[in-house]
Amino acid sequence: MRSLSEILGGRSNLLLLRYDQSAGARRVSDEELEWQFSLLSDLRQPVALSEVARYLRGRSELPRRGVALTFDAADAGAMASTAAALERRALPATFLVATGEIDASSVTAWASLRALRSDRLELGSRTVSGQSLAGRSLEQWRIELVESLRRMEQMLESPCLTLAFPGPRDSSLPDLIVESGLAGYRLALSQRAGLNPVGALEPFSLRRVTVAPGMSRDAFLSMLVHGEVDQ
Repeated sequence: MRSLSEILGGRSNLLLLRYDQSAGARRVSDEELEWQFSLLSDLRQPVALSEVARYLRGRSELPRRGVALTFDAADAGAMASTAAALERRALPATFLVATGEIDASSVTAWASLRALRSDRLELGSRTVSGQSLAGRSLEQWRIELVESLRRMEQMLESPCLTLAFPGPRDSSLPDLIVESGLAGYRLALSQRAGLNPVGALEPFSLRRVTVAPGMSRDAFLSMLVHGEVDQ
């Protein structure tokens, strides 16, 4: 089997992995996370989304085979074991939460999120409701985008750079992409699969590849190399 560097050659690309830990999702197990974290650390160079934002402002460089870990999460309790696994390997990652779900979960949820945050673990928004924005009005978009950003920054007492579009069609709406930038986000993550060429990053339509539960080692390797699973 050829190595990742042989396959990719001189091309520089950024891979964003999406783990769906949102309410009702079937989650990747802790055991799967352990071997996947080990494998990606060997084959790619982990990078935080804040570094991607700095790169886009000309203030940083990105590795040639970068990988960013993102977790669409339901509440702080669901994140604890994942955060521990990330910390054991000193991996950067971003947890993405719907502010309405956090407000409704418990009085200590925001305190738990603040406790999770570290130099490596960052927090971003999945809007207020965490529901698809496609088919909704401009005013509804603005409420979802602006209010989620305001609530994140108010409760976490730090800037919120990243938005994850909650619906698969959301990132195909040009006006919504514009509104995301106007709301104050620096990055927006789509649910479109594929690699992101570093020299041509689309900051408000970054592609992510979803890691499914039960994925084989070969399928995960294919994802790391191609940005998709070989059929």
